Amino acid sequence: MKSTIFFISIYFILIMTFVNCEDEITKLRRKMIMHASECYNQMNITKEEGQKMRADHDFAKKRLRCYSACFMKKTNEMNENNQLNMNTISSIEHTLYPEKADEMMKVLTSCSEKVKGIADMCDLANAYEECSHQKI
Repeated sequence: MKSTIFFISIYFILIMTFVNCEDEITKLRRKMIMHASECYNQMNITKEEGQKMRADHDFAKKRLRCYSACFMKKTNEMNENNQLNMNTISSIEHTLYPEKADEMMKVLTSCSEKVKGIADMCDLANAYEECSHQKI
């Protein structure tokens, strides 16, 4: 009887852990969608334009070029001094992609180092996005 209760307790703990992880992922994704929408509105980008831009990784158009910087600032991936916040980026990657986050962070850290000297926030964000897109 004691072993049955023990196994049921372990099973319950595992289920609750999984549910909490799913909740955290869902919350983060909702927050990111909200930030993306805020940037779309701020920059007069339609949802369709934004989705195409992100899918094609086409940030070169003058009106779209600062989207990545806007998004990265809202998610705290980039601070007010236009420096990448690798702790925040790591936290996001580990939440969304726990099984491959360590490998991704090696690439993202390398990209962060590569773009460090870029002064313009939009150019920095786009160069970082381009680097990470090419390597991941």
